[in-house]
Amino acid sequence: MTKKNLKKVSASVLKKNLIPTEKLKHRCNPAELGFTTTREVTEWSGTLDQKDAVDAIEFGLSIKSRGYNIFAVGNSGSGKTSTITRIVKARAAKDPIPGDICYIYNFEDTYEPTGVIIPAGKGILWADLMRKAHSELMVETQRILTAQGMNRLRSDMTTRARKSLNDSLQELMEEAAKRGIHIKVSEDGDLVPAAEYNGELITEEEMLNFEEVDAEILSLQQQLNQANLELLELTLEFDRRQRALEKEFQEIISREEEKRLTPLIDRLLKETKERLGIKSKVVDAYFAGIRDHYLESYMEFMPREPHHSKDEEINEMMEAMEQARTVILGGDDLPLEFRINVLVDRSKATSAPVIIEKLPTYSNLLGYLEYNEMNGALNTDHSHIMPGALHKANGGYLILQCTDVLLNGAAWFALKKALRHREIRVEELRDEGRPRITGTVKPSPVPLDVKIILVGNDDIFYFLQNQDEEFNRLFKVKSDFSLFMDRTPENIRNMAGFLGQICDEEGFNPLHARAVARIVEYSCRFTADQDLITNRTSNLIEIIAESDFWSRQRTKRPRFIDDKDVDRAMEERKRRHDRIEKLALREIKTNIILIDTSSDVVGQINGMAVYDMGDYAFGIPSRITAITFAGDKGIINIDREVNLSGNIHDKGSMIMVGYLSGRFAQQKPMNISASITFEQSYSQVEGDSASSTELFALLSSLSGIPIYQGIAVTGSVNQQGVIQAIGGVNEKIEGFYEVCKMQGFTPDRGNGVIIPRANLRNLMLNDEVIDAVEDGKFKIWAISTIDEGIEILTGVKAGVLEEDGTWTAGSINWHVCKRIEELSSADDDDDKK
Repeated sequence: MTKKNLKKVSASVLKKNLIPTEKLKHRCNPAELGFTTTREVTEWSGTLDQKDAVDAIEFGLSIKSRGYNIFAVGNSGSGKTSTITRIVKARAAKDPIPGDICYIYNFEDTYEPTGVIIPAGKGILWADLMRKAHSELMVETQRILTAQGMNRLRSDMTTRARKSLNDSLQELMEEAAKRGIHIKVSEDGDLVPAAEYNGELITEEEMLNFEEVDAEILSLQQQLNQANLELLELTLEFDRRQRALEKEFQEIISREEEKRLTPLIDRLLKETKERLGIKSKVVDAYFAGIRDHYLESYMEFMPREPHHSKDEEINEMMEAMEQARTVILGGDDLPLEFRINVLVDRSKATSAPVIIEKLPTYSNLLGYLEYNEMNGALNTDHSHIMPGALHKANGGYLILQCTDVLLNGAAWFALKKALRHREIRVEELRDEGRPRITGTVKPSPVPLDVKIILVGNDDIFYFLQNQDEEFNRLFKVKSDFSLFMDRTPENIRNMAGFLGQICDEEGFNPLHARAVARIVEYSCRFTADQDLITNRTSNLIEIIAESDFWSRQRTKRPRFIDDKDVDRAMEERKRRHDRIEKLALREIKTNIILIDTSSDVVGQINGMAVYDMGDYAFGIPSRITAITFAGDKGIINIDREVNLSGNIHDKGSMIMVGYLSGRFAQQKPMNISASITFEQSYSQVEGDSASSTELFALLSSLSGIPIYQGIAVTGSVNQQGVIQAIGGVNEKIEGFYEVCKMQGFTPDRGNGVIIPRANLRNLMLNDEVIDAVEDGKFKIWAISTIDEGIEILTGVKAGVLEEDGTWTAGSINWHVCKRIEELSSADDDDDKK
């Protein structure tokens, strides 16, 4: 359809919205940086403009109130962990060194070893002193108990015991004789009754050997049975008196031994306590237990005599038992009572501990028990308690990646429990389906004083804040790390200092000022803002590493990394990730995907979409078409009808209806039918960045005025027709540029893109696009309203609303209004029929 009397737009009007090339990219002038290479930049604040986050960390580290642990929020690569580690280590250097953590034998309840915190460096000393004390006891106990005086006492007691035994035996024999009982000593040394037969004394056992048993033998057997009962009565009394006598003599010897050993243990413990120099009720109770244990079992401190047997099997068995004993004692002969398990030794510490636990499982956080296996059974003791990260960080700081902790659910609950109760309790992680190990222990808890710093992202923080009621009570300080900073000379120089430090640490060549300037520009591209640069340190480090590599490929001995090396690094990175983009461009080139960049078509326009693959994002144009016809169906979004449209895109479609109604249906109802769709789109359409594009296609269809296909459009629109900012503007422009280059630029009319004026600050285009703009091959317009955009796309004035309520004759809006009236009238006529 050819329109007559169109109100054409003058060339000057079209040019007013063109963006000058100097605004397409905020370049960084190397001459303004104030250095030649980064070797000249020595100053660096330690962070890339993270003042708010650093202040929050300093606050969290300074406040000692309960629950003021820190959660550092930020995306990966923002330098959270390295910054936190640096700050915490600086703080730890000023803090006092916390004490050693030890576990000792519990004499009152061996099932529950005692945990104790003692001054730093005392743990190893204590363990060494107890080992020496045991060695001295082994020597001195033998010396004292084998002294001449003790041997004489034992000899006297033995003599007295032998005499007493003989006396008692004589009394027994005399009493038996009085009762007419003959006694004979058996081969085993037992006293047995005997009867006289043929002039000899014979026992009952000997009678069993007779071949013939006569009446006399039977009578003698009856006598022996009665004698057995009487003799048993006599021997029981004899045994009772003998045991009492042995006990009396043994008590005399034990009292004398204890009397002689008491000064030894008292002196030794006194010297040990003085050398240890710890005043503690727990330590005093332990030494009291050692004293009682020694005096009760001092014979264990006598040397063992080696067992020798003619039977090799018995010797092997005894050797195996000795080896098993060594295993149980942990590899040496030091008894468990004397073993000090120094769980955490700070004898060489120079500051409070700063622990970064990279695998925060339950056991790695809380500690665990090691077991010895012997004959298929497991057992453990206090010397096999192993420390966790909380033990190592106690009195200092513990840095954890929140995701790693949450992946171990038991670790997260155990961490909260430890912080809530302020104690570390080493417990086995119970498996309800597994029987409990019998040879285990339950160590007593030790007090916990630690500052926890969790590192995570926003999603994890807000999830825990909303779903875990304990989280807010235990982590009251939020440190929020930003991904960008203002592009100021101070921040750029600070970045240069950081880049230079990385070059020194990693052995890279220094960066020339030209390379730093190029990195600043790429940083702006990463943030999609001309006035912001990224402080995502991981990205910056990757750029340096790759640029250094290409500098060494360019020349054998480069003196520095130059801007061309940075450009090569970014180009090669793009090549490694742009396979999907190339496939999409190939489909456009082969007309599998239809994109026109030179014709004028009614109701058709090129929109732009960004495909974010995670590691790479690129823009590709999409054809959008609109058809209008008589009826009262309203505006039908085909993508929405088939569930290929997201909520935000649906909202943009409804806003479009509001715009048309507000502009063209103020006096009369608007009854039209229209359909709009993304052609050849087979996946979800989301976002409102194409809402203005769809509206342009609809205005073209209603007015019958074609749109030049050499111009693509992106931008959101509101109900007043104001164009709003969108995301991915650089990728979209460069994507349409690639398609135009591939299909050939239109020399007479040129090709280009229309973007929201609000996105001017986001432009950081590549040099190839900027060169094409300078050469006039490609144009970029910035608009603020729908009227500005439709004039560029059609070359026809949008028109203004006159005082009589009509639009400027021949304008776009005049044709749209006229067509809406025609369609509405046709619908009214159908209703009348």
